[in-house]
Amino acid sequence: MPSKPDKYGVRFYSVVGWESLYACAVWDNGSGNRTKTNPVDRYVDVFPALLTAVFRTLERDDVAIKRKDASALWVAMCGHLTKTYPAPNQRRLLVCDNFYTRHNLAKTLTTFTDGEMKMLGTIRIALQGKWMAERLEAAKERMENAERGAWELHTALDIPSDWEKLQEKHKRAQKKLPTHLQTPYIPPATIESNAGYIVFRDKKTVIFYPNDLAGTPSQHLLPGDSQEAIQLCHGLAPLRRWTGDQVMHRKTIHVPAIIVAYNLFMNAVDRVDQLRRTNLIRRKERRLSMSILTWALDLALINAFSLFRKVACNATTRVTLHAFKRRVAEKLTSVQRSRRQKQRRQEAAPNQPIEDVVGADDSLHAITPNSKRHSQGKFTCYLCSLRGFSTKALYGCTGCHRGFHVVCFSAFHY
Repeated sequence: MPSKPDKYGVRFYSVVGWESLYACAVWDNGSGNRTKTNPVDRYVDVFPALLTAVFRTLERDDVAIKRKDASALWVAMCGHLTKTYPAPNQRRLLVCDNFYTRHNLAKTLTTFTDGEMKMLGTIRIALQGKWMAERLEAAKERMENAERGAWELHTALDIPSDWEKLQEKHKRAQKKLPTHLQTPYIPPATIESNAGYIVFRDKKTVIFYPNDLAGTPSQHLLPGDSQEAIQLCHGLAPLRRWTGDQVMHRKTIHVPAIIVAYNLFMNAVDRVDQLRRTNLIRRKERRLSMSILTWALDLALINAFSLFRKVACNATTRVTLHAFKRRVAEKLTSVQRSRRQKQRRQEAAPNQPIEDVVGADDSLHAITPNSKRHSQGKFTCYLCSLRGFSTKALYGCTGCHRGFHVVCFSAFHY
């Protein structure tokens, strides 16, 4: 996993609320699954209330996503929130990164939620389909030399899901014609309503996909200075950027409000992962089973902390996640801790005389502070060096003549 801090890992998909940082849905990608079931089948087995809605959506003729695709699982996870808690205003915005944002997924999700959930995010051109990718590549090259803040609005095209069969049929028909009469295949395409691509020139050229435009573009390409494009993107909003050699004040440029909305509401999943990594339950455990268990506990406690902040409101201003975890751990272990303290109080105190205890160990190995007469008294801990660490210790063993931490000395000799 080159883009992650760990060398190996298990990929999980997650849907997180931006304001509350509550994980509404979490599911693994099933890479280690050896059964014949699909990811979406396993998901609806756990949540059977989604069964009918999911398969009614996937069986539609205008839906290009197949049952075996990972996108089918993403549709079920994102729409699960709408199934459980419909939005009061019948509108919910899903902000994705460029790994998930694609037109087919957004269209299927809108169909699955009866038009309630819309998608916004940056895209990868290679994931937008063959016919849309060519237009977007040309638009990206055209914007490379544009001024920072320039943008264009492109329409999103609906291509039939069986375009490959239509292409083969076209090729067979073309073979019967003379060479000078043969034409390349162009699939039938329709303009998707309220959807488009915003090609925006920032420090680099970034392409956004929203299917929540105020209307449908009248042309395949609208420049950023046209009133129609501005109106379709819900107006302009200020965005501050370093555009020159400014030192203290950034330049304010006016960009589509959709881009500002993306900058405000992105990275909820990354923020939850940052919370988890800075307040880990796991110590130096490397076993996969224990790592996944502690990961699930961390995520459950973050969800509980989000609910606690929502319910308690102003009373939670001084309570951190670390303090909340400690308080939960104390509550969960209060019975065991009180039982252990009671057992310790019932244990009889040792009645051996002190002269029988002191000096009872006749071994030559004893831990003493290192001399600082000729040095700082810091020697490499022998046990730590065996484990691959080079840490210094202020104590040493009189028998081994090696440096040791106090804990390492006890572990090595006893």
